[in-house]
This record gives sequence, C-alpha cells and structure tokens, in this order.
Amino acid sequence: MMRTLLLLSVISLAFAVLHRKQLAGPPSEFESMRIPDPIVGALTEKSAFINIHLEKNPNTDAFSWSTDLPVDSSTLFTLGVFSPLQDSLDFTLTNPSGEVVELDSHAHESTFPIGESSVPGTVFVFENPTVGVWHLAAKSKAGRVIAPTYSLHGAIILFNESPVKAWAHLSTYHLTKGDQVGLVIRATDEESPVEGQAPRAIREIVSKAYMEVTTPEGDTFTIQMHDDGLQSDGDADDGVYGASIAASETGTYVASATIEGTYDGKEFMRTTEHLLPVAQHEVDLKGSAFMTQKDHTHFMVHLDINTPSVSSPLMRAYTEVYGKDSEGKEVAICWLSALVNPTESYGSKTVSLSLDRSWIIKAGAKAPFVLKNTFLQDAYVHVLLSSVESMPVVMPGYVHDRIHRLPHLPNMEISEEMTVGVRPVMNVSQVEVAAPTLMLVHGYCSSTNPFKDSASNIYTNAAYFLNKDGNLNNQRFSELVDTYADSLNMNSYSIVGHSQGGMVGLHMLNYFFSGMDQPTTGRRIQSIGTPYQGCTAAGSAANLGKAFGVGCGTNTDLSVDGAKLWLSGITAANQLQVYYATTTYQQGNFFGDYCNMAINAILQWPNDGTTEFKYASLPKAATQPNNLGNTQKWCHTTGMKYAAQYTNAALNTQFNTNAAR
Repeated sequence: MMRTLLLLSVISLAFAVLHRKQLAGPPSEFESMRIPDPIVGALTEKSAFINIHLEKNPNTDAFSWSTDLPVDSSTLFTLGVFSPLQDSLDFTLTNPSGEVVELDSHAHESTFPIGESSVPGTVFVFENPTVGVWHLAAKSKAGRVIAPTYSLHGAIILFNESPVKAWAHLSTYHLTKGDQVGLVIRATDEESPVEGQAPRAIREIVSKAYMEVTTPEGDTFTIQMHDDGLQSDGDADDGVYGASIAASETGTYVASATIEGTYDGKEFMRTTEHLLPVAQHEVDLKGSAFMTQKDHTHFMVHLDINTPSVSSPLMRAYTEVYGKDSEGKEVAICWLSALVNPTESYGSKTVSLSLDRSWIIKAGAKAPFVLKNTFLQDAYVHVLLSSVESMPVVMPGYVHDRIHRLPHLPNMEISEEMTVGVRPVMNVSQVEVAAPTLMLVHGYCSSTNPFKDSASNIYTNAAYFLNKDGNLNNQRFSELVDTYADSLNMNSYSIVGHSQGGMVGLHMLNYFFSGMDQPTTGRRIQSIGTPYQGCTAAGSAANLGKAFGVGCGTNTDLSVDGAKLWLSGITAANQLQVYYATTTYQQGNFFGDYCNMAINAILQWPNDGTTEFKYASLPKAATQPNNLGNTQKWCHTTGMKYAAQYTNAALNTQFNTNAAR
C-alpha cells in the first residue's frame, strides 16, 4: 500500500497549558463588562409546575395523589403529565362542575427532553375550556406495585393561555457558601418594557406565594414568600414577593417560585424554575492595589486579596482604571480583565492584571490611579465572589515617573495587543499529515457528535470532538476541546458548534490563545441552535432529570442566569467573530405547530424545542451579517416534530464553505 507523506513545516503553539489572554477595552465598554443585575435573568411563565408525590394507602398496596388545577383561560389550557411510572397509574380529571372528563380524545403522547434523554409523558389539550378549578387524581393500577425508587413520582405542567403571568428572578448573583440566596416574583399582565426593567406588578391579586428549594444533597423544603420589603422585594405591599435561605452547601440548588391568586375573578397558579449555583467563598478583595513594571510596554496591577491559600480555583478578575488628566480632573483609562489564580506577589497574596501603557497614552492619564467597580467572579459558574467599589493604586516612584513621562496621543488606534495581550511564542515542528482545520463541537449531554453522524455531513478536513454524555461548564468544556485540538496539531482552525458547542467556541476565543487566533480570513466561529443567553427550561429539566436519573445533571451555563453572567465577560469584539443560525417550528399559534409539545408550555415562543429564539442572539452581534437568520420547520435534535437542525445540508454547506482555515 502506498502512502503519501506530507512533511509540512508548520507553526505550532504549545497549548498543553492554556495561554490566557489579558483582556482590556475602552471606557465606552464599562457597562457591558460588569456583572449584570439579576433582573436581566428574569423568567416569564404562564405555566405551573406541580410535583407528583404518591402516598401509600395504609390498609392496601395502592398509591394515590391528587391536586387542584386552576384554569383561568377560556380559550386554551394544556395539562402535561410526565412520569416514568405513567403506565402504572390511572388518572381522573374532573371539571369545575364535578364531571369526569374523557381524556383519550385530548391526549398527545410526548416527552420532556433533557439533553438526548427524556421523561415520557402525555400532553392533554383543551380548547375553549370551562374557567374554574379542575381536579386531577392519580392512583396505582390494580396489581401494580409502586416501588419507592424515586424521590419524585412525576410532574404536572399546567399551561394557561391567559394575560396573567409570573415574572421572577434571583435576588442576588453573589452566590457563595453562607450567603442569603433566594427568589423574587410578581404577577403581571405586561411584558418587560426593555431588558433590565421590570413590568408592573399587579397588587392585591396574589393570595399565596412560596418557594420550594432542593439542595445539592437532595433535601427539599418549602418556605413562604413575603411582600414586606425585607426580602429584596422592593417596598412593602407593592405586589412583589421574595424569600431567601442561607446557602449552607456548595453546588447547585434548584428553586421554584409559585404564586396563586385571583385575576379578573379567575383563580390562577404560575411557577418559575431556577438554578442557583453556590460557590465556595475562598477569596476576598482587601480594597487595596499596587502597580509594578512588567516590561518596557506593560505594567502589572496587583489586587490584594484575603485567601487561606494560593490554590484557590480559577477566577475572572475585572477592574476599571482611572487617572488624572493634565488639569487634575479624573479621566477613565480602560477596563482590564483576565482569568486569574491567586499568587504571592512582593510578600502579598494577590491576583494580577496586565495594563498596556498604550491605554494610558491614549487617555493622557497621570498618576495617582484609582480602580473602580473591581470584582472577582467564579470562572466555572460565573457568580460574584467579592467586589470593591473603589480603591487607590499604590506605585513606586519609578513607575510614577515613567507614567508621568508618557505622551498624550488621543487618536492612537487600539491595537490587538492592547485588547488581548502579547501572543505566546510560536515553535516550528514537523508533522506527517496535514492537521484538520475545522473543529465540529457538540452540545450538552450528547452521546455522539451530531455533525459526524449526520447523513448531511459535507465537512472537509474536519475533526469531530466528542465528550460522550458529558455535562461540562463552558470553561471545563473549553479545556477539553483545546487539549483535543493540540493532540491533532490543529494550529490554525475554526469551530462549528451545535447548541452549547457555540458557547464553548466563543469562550475559548475570548479567554485563551489557540489555533482559532491564527486564520486571517473566514468565520472563526459558526453555530446552530446555541442558547447564548440561556434556556428558560434549564430549571425544570434539572428538577425532572435529578428526580428520575435522566440526563447528565444540572448545567448552570445553560440557564438564563448562568448565560447572562457568562456573557458579561465576553467582549464585543469576540461576539462579532460569531456567525449563528437559528431554527424554529413553523411560527403561528401554539398548537398550530411546535417542535416538542411538552416543553413548549415552558419555553418562550418561538423555539426549536430547546433553544428559544429570544435567547439565541448575541447582544453585540444581533444583526446581519453575524445573525444568519432563522429557518422554520427544523428542530433542535432528533425525536422532535421536524428534522434535526444539524442535518440541514444547505446550512452545513454554508458553514463548511465559510469556515476560517
């Protein structure tokens, strides 16, 4: 057998250890780079999530359960029943008049998708229903034994097409062990005017508000929510309810907020489901900083910290640098950010950021310097660890003198080195075969690489990353993809990602030097079905998945809160390197079409059965040419009403043709 050896001289970056970028940008970007207010992660729901907990009859082997179902829509309500025990149960539904409702003619078999797994179920659809309180009862079928295998026996998702909805968000993004964490909820019949502003709360219609919490260890408890002005809920008696708990464990809490009441004479019930990742509180900013000279063009800004050791986990550090102009007035210089670990610097425990002197020259700034809005953020779940509003910068005389001698060049162009730091040193090596120039990356909880296994696979010179059935945050995911690229000597390449795979590519490009920085033409990142701003159903999926051992576990990067926190560290320039496409069912009325009927009761419309159109865009790249548009009648993955979006031959051809190599 003849084999052609291609001995190529290539430029090879040694990425066994990720080379971190030293990010910086102009004062005009201050607002977009800060930790957002939790209000931006608010969820809006017209549905209610009700858990099924079967109870055993003490005199027989039978199990039973029942609940009331407030129906406040005269046009449409749906009732989704999800349980792996469904075949062992009989359900009886009665309307407000007490009449038993025949269910078969309303039934649609469905599943609640969790990654590539799912919980089986049935969705019952009722058009023009009677308004009032319906009643649902479940009991075990004769001869069926219900083993106490599950902490939860099933779930009900009740959806009402009605003006009233729940609008809820986390009370804080400072989520560390020992903190008070919780939820805030209101009933409203309005949409949010703009992101970051709350809709009007309807006062005096809520009769009951409560929060159910499942801890990382699996313990579940319920507490009442109050409108007393003491629960991060605004003013007392303003129609906004809150509750909080002390986070005694690290890990992900699953929390739901439920409101019940009467609107326009009709009883209603609404629920929102949230994920609260609680990190270990290991590092605190001390509120002081000092500056040293790194080399002839860079200074180092060292932030003093309190920490029991320098082995604390990876963090994102951020600060805004201010100085004085020639007249002594305060002038903004730039922001600085990077992924950092604590170190020992000049006898102090610090985290350090690099400051290119060109920012000082462009601003015409002189000492003394002040740092504002400084914070440390967990690199894995992105929650706020510590923050200081303002702190002075101490600098030795030689640094002060060098800054004082710098010129003022306000028209200086912002260079790449000013925004990402100095590229790592490159080495020349020999390889036998040409390395792939395109990386195909799957999403959350994938058993295969969907691009590789698709009949529409037309990708050339490509590598197919696979972390089978994996559940990784964007940082851990990036580390694996980078290691895989390094193992294949991929020195210059781009990424095509499905679902979370798009977020992973953007995370890599933003924080690390890799082969993606090498191409000079083409698209560095392309994606399909990526929830760049999160997914409303992340909390509901976590609840069901954990109860029934389905899926791959909670992933807070895919929640709306987690994605918003993650995006706060992604620069506008890197967002503009992404080209993304979306798909949906044929848009129209709810049951005119859908990708997955069950999850459609929770997701914002329209959606692809997992990723919502509302949350699929990048804020700094929301228009053409980066937004490649939406294609109808394609769904997120297999098993939905239409074909999986990654099997779209036309889209795959476009991605392959335009990929940076």
